[in-house]
Amino acid sequence: MTFHCTIERTFMQDFFVSAGGAFWPTFLIANIAALIASRAMTTATFSCIKQSAALGCFPRLKIVHTSRKFMGQIYIPVINWFLLAVSLVFVCTISSVDEIGNAYGNDFVSISLFLCSKIILSLLSAYTHDMSNFK
Repeated sequence: MTFHCTIERTFMQDFFVSAGGAFWPTFLIANIAALIASRAMTTATFSCIKQSAALGCFPRLKIVHTSRKFMGQIYIPVINWFLLAVSLVFVCTISSVDEIGNAYGNDFVSISLFLCSKIILSLLSAYTHDMSNFK
Protein backbone atom coordinates (compact mmCIF):
# COMPACT_ATOMS: atom_id res chain seq x y z
CA MET A 1 0.00 0.00 0.00
CA THR A 2 1.40 3.37 -0.97
CA PHE A 3 1.67 6.41 1.25
CA HIS A 4 -1.06 8.26 -0.71
CA CYS A 5 -3.55 5.41 -0.29
CA THR A 6 -2.80 5.25 3.43
CA ILE A 7 -3.45 8.98 3.88
CA GLU A 8 -6.64 8.79 1.82
CA ARG A 9 -7.92 5.79 3.76
CA THR A 10 -7.10 7.48 7.09
CA PHE A 11 -8.89 10.64 5.99
CA MET A 12 -12.00 8.70 4.97
CA GLN A 13 -12.03 6.77 8.25
CA ASP A 14 -11.64 10.01 10.21
CA PHE A 15 -14.45 11.60 8.22
CA PHE A 16 -16.93 8.82 8.97
CA VAL A 17 -15.84 8.53 12.61
CA SER A 18 -16.31 12.29 13.09
CA ALA A 19 -19.91 12.00 11.89
CA GLY A 20 -20.66 9.68 14.78
CA GLY A 21 -24.39 9.35 15.37
CA ALA A 22 -25.19 12.11 12.89
CA PHE A 23 -24.56 9.95 9.82
CA TRP A 24 -28.15 8.82 9.22
CA PRO A 25 -29.77 12.24 9.77
CA THR A 26 -27.17 13.75 7.44
CA PHE A 27 -27.83 11.00 4.91
CA LEU A 28 -31.59 11.65 5.09
CA ILE A 29 -31.18 15.42 4.66
CA ALA A 30 -28.80 14.90 1.71
CA ASN A 31 -31.32 12.63 -0.01
CA ILE A 32 -34.15 15.10 0.53
CA ALA A 33 -31.96 17.89 -0.89
CA ALA A 34 -31.14 15.73 -3.93
CA LEU A 35 -34.85 15.02 -4.44
CA ILE A 36 -35.73 18.73 -4.30
CA ALA A 37 -32.88 19.60 -6.70
CA SER A 38 -34.01 16.90 -9.12
CA ARG A 39 -37.58 18.19 -9.08
CA ALA A 40 -36.39 21.75 -9.63
CA MET A 41 -34.24 20.70 -12.58
CA THR A 42 -37.04 18.79 -14.32
CA THR A 43 -39.53 21.61 -13.73
CA ALA A 44 -37.10 24.19 -15.12
CA THR A 45 -36.33 21.98 -18.12
CA PHE A 46 -40.03 21.54 -18.89
CA SER A 47 -40.64 25.29 -18.62
CA CYS A 48 -37.66 26.19 -20.85
CA ILE A 49 -38.72 23.65 -23.50
CA LYS A 50 -42.32 24.93 -23.43
CA GLN A 51 -41.16 28.54 -23.89
CA SER A 52 -38.74 27.55 -26.65
CA ALA A 53 -41.49 25.68 -28.49
CA ALA A 54 -43.83 28.67 -28.09
CA LEU A 55 -41.18 30.94 -29.64
CA GLY A 56 -40.60 28.49 -32.50
CA CYS A 57 -37.03 27.67 -31.45
CA PHE A 58 -37.76 24.04 -30.57
CA PRO A 59 -39.90 21.42 -32.32
CA ARG A 60 -43.42 20.95 -31.06
CA LEU A 61 -43.77 18.24 -28.43
CA LYS A 62 -46.67 16.74 -26.55
CA ILE A 63 -47.17 18.90 -23.45
CA VAL A 64 -49.47 17.54 -20.75
CA HIS A 65 -51.02 20.05 -18.35
CA THR A 66 -51.12 18.19 -15.05
CA SER A 67 -53.49 20.52 -13.20
CA ARG A 68 -56.62 22.37 -14.18
CA LYS A 69 -56.46 24.38 -10.98
CA PHE A 70 -52.86 25.67 -11.12
CA MET A 71 -51.48 27.31 -14.23
CA GLY A 72 -48.06 26.29 -15.50
CA GLN A 73 -47.80 22.75 -14.14
CA ILE A 74 -46.73 20.80 -17.21
CA TYR A 75 -45.19 17.47 -18.08
CA ILE A 76 -43.35 16.63 -21.30
CA PRO A 77 -42.91 12.83 -21.60
CA VAL A 78 -40.20 12.93 -24.30
CA ILE A 79 -38.02 15.32 -22.27
CA ASN A 80 -38.56 13.24 -19.13
CA TRP A 81 -37.29 10.09 -20.91
CA PHE A 82 -34.39 12.08 -22.36
CA LEU A 83 -33.38 13.29 -18.88
CA LEU A 84 -33.58 9.71 -17.62
CA ALA A 85 -31.33 8.44 -20.42
CA VAL A 86 -28.76 11.21 -19.94
CA SER A 87 -28.70 10.61 -16.17
CA LEU A 88 -28.20 6.87 -16.61
CA VAL A 89 -25.39 7.37 -19.12
CA PHE A 90 -23.72 9.85 -16.77
CA VAL A 91 -24.00 7.52 -13.77
CA CYS A 92 -22.79 4.47 -15.71
CA THR A 93 -19.76 6.22 -17.21
CA ILE A 94 -18.47 7.77 -13.97
CA SER A 95 -16.15 5.37 -12.19
CA SER A 96 -14.84 7.46 -9.29
CA VAL A 97 -15.63 10.46 -7.12
CA ASP A 98 -12.68 12.31 -8.65
CA GLU A 99 -14.32 12.15 -12.10
CA ILE A 100 -17.48 13.73 -10.68
CA GLY A 101 -15.41 16.55 -9.23
CA ASN A 102 -13.58 17.02 -12.52
CA ALA A 103 -16.87 17.08 -14.44
CA TYR A 104 -18.26 19.69 -12.05
CA GLY A 105 -15.13 21.81 -12.40
CA ASN A 106 -15.17 21.57 -16.19
CA ASP A 107 -18.84 22.56 -16.30
CA PHE A 108 -18.26 25.50 -13.97
CA VAL A 109 -15.34 26.81 -16.01
CA SER A 110 -17.22 26.31 -19.31
CA ILE A 111 -20.31 28.15 -18.09
CA SER A 112 -18.20 30.97 -16.63
CA LEU A 113 -16.30 31.42 -19.90
CA PHE A 114 -19.51 31.33 -21.93
CA LEU A 115 -21.25 33.91 -19.74
CA CYS A 116 -18.21 36.21 -19.65
CA SER A 117 -17.88 36.08 -23.43
CA LYS A 118 -21.61 36.87 -23.85
CA ILE A 119 -21.31 39.82 -21.46
CA ILE A 120 -18.24 41.15 -23.28
CA LEU A 121 -19.98 40.82 -26.65
CA SER A 122 -23.06 42.60 -25.29
CA LEU A 123 -20.98 45.43 -23.85
CA LEU A 124 -19.00 45.82 -27.08
CA SER A 125 -22.21 45.84 -29.08
CA ALA A 126 -23.75 48.47 -26.81
CA TYR A 127 -20.57 50.57 -26.89
CA THR A 128 -20.33 50.56 -30.69
CA HIS A 129 -24.07 51.09 -31.26
CA ASP A 130 -25.33 54.60 -31.91
CA MET A 131 -27.32 55.51 -28.81
CA SER A 132 -28.56 58.89 -30.12
CA ASN A 133 -31.83 57.33 -31.32
CA PHE A 134 -32.81 56.35 -27.76
CA LYS A 135 -33.37 59.80 -26.24
